[in-house]
Amino acid sequence: DEELEVIAKDYSLDPGALNLAFQKMGALSDERVNKKNIIYTLLNSQMKLLKGREVTEKPLEKFYDPNFVNTSIDETEIISTIKRFYDGGESIRNLCVLFQGIPGTGKTEYAKYISESLEKNMNVKRASDILSPMWGGTEKQIADMFKSAERDGDILFLDECDSLFKPRGNAEYSWMVSETNELLTQMERFQGGLICATNFVENIDRAAMRRFHLKIKFEDLLSKTLPKVFETFFGKFNNGEMSKGDLKLLKSIKGLNPGDFKAVYNAIVFKKDISNEEIISRLKDEVTYKVKRSPIGLMGD
Repeated sequence: DEELEVIAKDYSLDPGALNLAFQKMGALSDERVNKKNIIYTLLNSQMKLLKGREVTEKPLEKFYDPNFVNTSIDETEIISTIKRFYDGGESIRNLCVLFQGIPGTGKTEYAKYISESLEKNMNVKRASDILSPMWGGTEKQIADMFKSAERDGDILFLDECDSLFKPRGNAEYSWMVSETNELLTQMERFQGGLICATNFVENIDRAAMRRFHLKIKFEDLLSKTLPKVFETFFGKFNNGEMSKGDLKLLKSIKGLNPGDFKAVYNAIVFKKDISNEEIISRLKDEVTYKVKRSPIGLMGD
């Protein structure tokens, strides 16, 4: 039932298109065939044919809690602002939002949360979906991306946007300037909601920065939220109980973000017996894998 709910929400197809995909899956008699994979392949083909796009993003995590993210603007204000835009509360053509922060701070999951809260499909694009080796190909892909989102009423989510909003003052080739110009033009014309996410805000063209109505910084988790985050991810292993010593050790770890908890959870999800002490030790190790940011770039620990 849960999988059917995901399909109904993510695949905005008419009954005939859905029925055709399930009929073809049902016709397969070979038990060695993974019918679940087949149905998603067929549904994505129908989406590509009828809607011009596929559904490639994983759904929002079941245990996701927006209160876990640490943002420079209060979470309720972000949601209410975007909701007012879609409700037509303000007479503006579009709403452009920038999420900035290091990997793991929850930018993508929060964008999914917004789309689910507003019952809007999220049209996800990355640089790899847009950049083309053909002359003028990238500009066409950019224009088509905005046109498709506007036509379908989707929230357009542009990940790794720093790969596209190249600073024109430092451009080595004319096509770099042309691509950025096309993005800026389409942002101005777009009638809809745009969310961009980046790990490297310093690499974005200054003119693009001025076009964002909201610029939201995602930081590491606040110390006071760590116990609740720990309980959410790992409560099933030890009934959510933490000793004072465990709590003190957890809060002593600096630089934890939701991505660290998810990485450790994925590593231990099939373990039957694991102590809070071992989980906290793994979280501490996870933080050491990160790189430190410096004013002139990146450097290892």
